[in-house]
Amino acid sequence: MAFAVLLAVAACALACTVADAAGPWRGRTVDAVTGQPIPGVVVVASWSERTPSSSQPHDAVSDLAEAVTGGDGWFVISERVSLKRRQPSGAVIEPELTMFKSGYGAWRARQELANLEREGTVFELTPVTTREERLAALERVEIRFDPELVPLWTQAYSRERVALGLTPYPLKP
Repeated sequence: MAFAVLLAVAACALACTVADAAGPWRGRTVDAVTGQPIPGVVVVASWSERTPSSSQPHDAVSDLAEAVTGGDGWFVISERVSLKRRQPSGAVIEPELTMFKSGYGAWRARQELANLEREGTVFELTPVTTREERLAALERVEIRFDPELVPLWTQAYSRERVALGLTPYPLKP
């Protein structure tokens, strides 16, 4: 029985331009307690375009991609050749990752995130088992992307909400 979830939204936006961040991006998910690989983790990479403004920089999602970890816990987000600046003064920054797996909550990277474009980065996901832990993990989710563009993530997130007695995500009018 799949227990709880979640993800952890964490920015690995290192403020690099697309030319400096061609990808592909690789990572491996492991259980933070056992060290064993975690298959079936949905990983969403979102790229933002940062444009200067008079008060503070403004970020807008520029592109999205999703992948699911294999039996060995590895995922690959292919290079994004379609990333283009919408504003001449804008810069597309490296992907922000969101990870979701029933039974897991927050994650942390073992190595520098710069390894994403080289040999890959290992991400430790913390198990969550109680209903309270699962609900707390859901509350920490910050969704900055259109759920229709990432169907695998949206389905996994919605299934967890329903399993906890909540309405499916996204809410349909």
